Amino acid sequence: MLLKTVSTIAIFANTTWNIYNFRLNLLRILTENDYRIVVITPVEDYEQYKSYQNEFPSVQHICLKHLVRKSTNVFQDLRLCHELFQIFKQTQPDLILNYTIKPYLLEALGAQKHECLSRLAFMP
Repeated sequence: MLLKTVSTIAIFANTTWNIYNFRLNLLRILTENDYRIVVITPVEDYEQYKSYQNEFPSVQHICLKHLVRKSTNVFQDLRLCHELFQIFKQTQPDLILNYTIKPYLLEALGAQKHECLSRLAFMP
């Protein structure tokens, strides 16, 4: 099997706070190595979002409209799966990094028809 070269990496988290407080070094390393980065999170703290956007202008941020962190509503989650499917279709990531369980599970459903090298989960 031929391995596809990774050029686009999607980082999916359930808060912008997570990206701002824990993933800036990752963004720095990936952008220095000329990867195209797409961050997928809801924007709940505009100041943190603007702060890392100013530091990393090449990073594309896609704001999720249907991610409700504490929701147990199946229909809400289905809307999010559809939203993710559309985002993955548009951005065509080669690798998807997840950091929490809900994004990991829903991303797996949303990316079923999208061919990517792998989906990784980094959870404590």
